[in-house]
Amino acid sequence: MKQFFRVSQTIAIVFLVVLSLLTFPVHIPWMAAGWLIAFTWQAAHGHKAWLTLLSCALILLAKGIPMVPSLVLFVFCLVIATGFRWMLKPGATPSHRINWPIFAAVWLTWLYFCCEWHWIGQCNRKILFDSERPVVCLGDSLTSGIIPDPGYPGYLKNMLTVPVFNLGQSGMASDLGLDRMPAVLEKRPQIVVIEIGGHDFLQGLSRTETKKNLLMMIQLCRTAQCEVVLAEIPRGFMVDPFRALEREIAYEQDVQLIPDGMIRQLIIWSPFCPPGMWMPQSRLSDDGIHSNAIGGRAMARQVAIAIEKVVGPEIIAK
Repeated sequence: MKQFFRVSQTIAIVFLVVLSLLTFPVHIPWMAAGWLIAFTWQAAHGHKAWLTLLSCALILLAKGIPMVPSLVLFVFCLVIATGFRWMLKPGATPSHRINWPIFAAVWLTWLYFCCEWHWIGQCNRKILFDSERPVVCLGDSLTSGIIPDPGYPGYLKNMLTVPVFNLGQSGMASDLGLDRMPAVLEKRPQIVVIEIGGHDFLQGLSRTETKKNLLMMIQLCRTAQCEVVLAEIPRGFMVDPFRALEREIAYEQDVQLIPDGMIRQLIIWSPFCPPGMWMPQSRLSDDGIHSNAIGGRAMARQVAIAIEKVVGPEIIAK
């Protein structure tokens, strides 16, 4: 029976590791909560569970997410708790199995991390709605669309009370996006939606150069009295080689972020991945990358929600 329990526990941990590495950045606090629940259950049943805490800390570091203060504190607490649990003597009393100060510390620091992570990308720089100023969308083929699909801006224009201009171009990287800024600002926008960064990685631009270009674009927009809504770009399923660049920028610059789930769902709900391969009528993409009509509307809804958070409900068509 003990052997069966150990094998089952090992399989469960391996499954949890894989699932954790596949977790979208926006859901990372809940991934960490899964590890803490596993730790709590193990500790209550008399196990040291130090490996569970250490695994959670290592996965958080491996994901390459921005090291915001709450995350640094949470990982530090996990490491300290790992040491205490590792040194726990066999046959400890039930009260020592849980070790309530450690238990409280890891859960409280997780709560702090969860709250701060939620507020990353929630812009506090609100602007007044101006019915005369449009929204401009700048990005690669996910913005420009692949004929016959007009891209998400083609559907966004029916969701807003102001004009929407699509200045996307297939293959656009951040350097080209920066060159396009005079044309963007010529439209006198109140919001600029930037969906750029995937082709920077594909074309070999460095993370440093991409960040510099995006920061310059944000600065130019704010100088022109308009705000940026920044789309988070996924560059890998398990680990982002650019280490969640857009989320880091959103934290540092107080920019409204569209989580990378908006783009990842095009892959998940495609003919090549479950559940999309099982549900043809619900597919958001036909090629696994670019949106179809259903996907374009789904993306436009998420962009509209992000814009509303910055401008207010007046910009949303009723």
